[in-house]
Amino acid sequence: MSQTAAQIETAIAGADKPVILEFHGAQCRPCITQEDLLMHASVHPSFPANVVSISVDDQPSYAERYGVKSVPSVVLIQDGKTRAHFSGLVDAGSVISAIETQQAG
Repeated sequence: MSQTAAQIETAIAGADKPVILEFHGAQCRPCITQEDLLMHASVHPSFPANVVSISVDDQPSYAERYGVKSVPSVVLIQDGKTRAHFSGLVDAGSVISAIETQQAG
């Protein structure tokens, strides 16, 4: 489910762990798969990040802010900064690996 600008800002600013911004479009079939994969993974207590779902149709300024040129795209935010950017369909394991790499570094 896509979120409002206020919800997005609150999720990013108030994060006590990394934030995954999941960008999708209304007519994008792979985006549905991407959103389902991340939302399913994020319900597990050990998942190391919060997931924020953003529709590029409803919130185009966020796509521009984070350099999203195509959907699906995933952006990892940690400590208020962009730490990784994935374009295309990505599995949750790859996102988790990126988080672990950032935390180790």
